[in-house]
Amino acid sequence: MHVRDLTDAHDYRACEELQRLTWGRAFRELVPPAILKISQKVGGIAAGAFSPEGEMVGFVYGITGWKEGKPCHWSHMLAVRPQFRDRGIGRQLKAFQKARLVDEGVQTMYWTFDPLVARNAHFNLGRLGVSVREYVADMYGPDDDNSLDHVIGTDRFIVEWDLMASEPADRQPNLSAVALTNATVSAGDLDPTNLTCRDDPSVGIAIPRDIHGLKATHSSLAARWRANTRQAFQHYLGEGYVVTGFRTAPPKQFGVYVLSKREVPSVIP
Repeated sequence: MHVRDLTDAHDYRACEELQRLTWGRAFRELVPPAILKISQKVGGIAAGAFSPEGEMVGFVYGITGWKEGKPCHWSHMLAVRPQFRDRGIGRQLKAFQKARLVDEGVQTMYWTFDPLVARNAHFNLGRLGVSVREYVADMYGPDDDNSLDHVIGTDRFIVEWDLMASEPADRQPNLSAVALTNATVSAGDLDPTNLTCRDDPSVGIAIPRDIHGLKATHSSLAARWRANTRQAFQHYLGEGYVVTGFRTAPPKQFGVYVLSKREVPSVIP
């Protein structure tokens, strides 16, 4: 795939259509061609991945601004056509975005993703090595009947990507020494359990392997997972734990986030 900036009316219309394909025909937060183009004039990035035949198969869009007196970039959207997923196109788009920003002196990128989407957790934590900075309940407001987030709301992680860091080390943690706080994976039961607030150095928070499938077939169960994991993440992040990894757990019905207690430097009097 060839990744390049969007440059003409055809590119911008193709990006608009891919947004609708990804998030639904009634998607209310669609970024129109005019904003895509204007953003590029002031440091924003609107780029697409194109097949040899010239079809746009993925895109990435973000805006550049300032945080704490330093330039930073907020990556607002990334999408790949369903039939082209799992081919590394998302990573190509992120690499293009990163290279452009580093050339312009931007060292930090932020974006959000849904903690219940295992595919995104694997990509962001395992492939890119981002750091989770915050858990926000209903970040984009309450869901509606036409939203992909219908039933479970719009809870999101805000993550930070250090563009100057080296390639991430192995983020596939060993789960054998990590106790789960909200599920019994060994039983293969997809229903979450009540949160057990452990005080171990490292703990695990389980999510279903396919939240989109659950929403389609067992909406009440999907809603229970949201409520359960919201409580778990808010508790542990509030207690000073940090997300250190993610991996799929046997029998592969679950994904597991590993959170570790942040070490507090000792103070020498």
